[in-house]
Amino acid sequence: MTWRKAARFVLFLAGILTALGAAHLFYHNYIAPGAAYLVMTALFLWIATRRLSKSDKPEDEPEPRPGIIDDAALNDMALLVADLAVASLRGVGRTVPPSTKEIEQLEVRTNAMLDHMGVPSSRRDELKEEFDRLKGRVRRNEGGMALIRSTRL
Repeated sequence: MTWRKAARFVLFLAGILTALGAAHLFYHNYIAPGAAYLVMTALFLWIATRRLSKSDKPEDEPEPRPGIIDDAALNDMALLVADLAVASLRGVGRTVPPSTKEIEQLEVRTNAMLDHMGVPSSRRDELKEEFDRLKGRVRRNEGGMALIRSTRL
């Protein structure tokens, strides 16, 4: 480990420790010292994470190549984001179930994103099935609520 990396590591640890100190001071309602610790935290972390200039870089370190991420990885990431969007509508932690309009809007946005990313339609089948399941569940729930309302009348 070079001395620069060691110094950056020590500054990063100092930033973490001063952040903990700031949190402790704010918790005990010492606003001014907590703010001072917060400024020191920002300073330590800024210095520890700043980019090195070209003259500071070792000569044996290769330059990063643009375009390292290939299309398959981007497609996988786009599908992951779409799957997370569908998971947010499944009802875990939601107090109000999603409406049909909300599901359709998310489906349109998700498909537009996947089209833009160039994800083939063969890889979207599972996502389409999830949207169909969600729509069916919402229709059943809305039908049940309509039945309950009509029996009250």
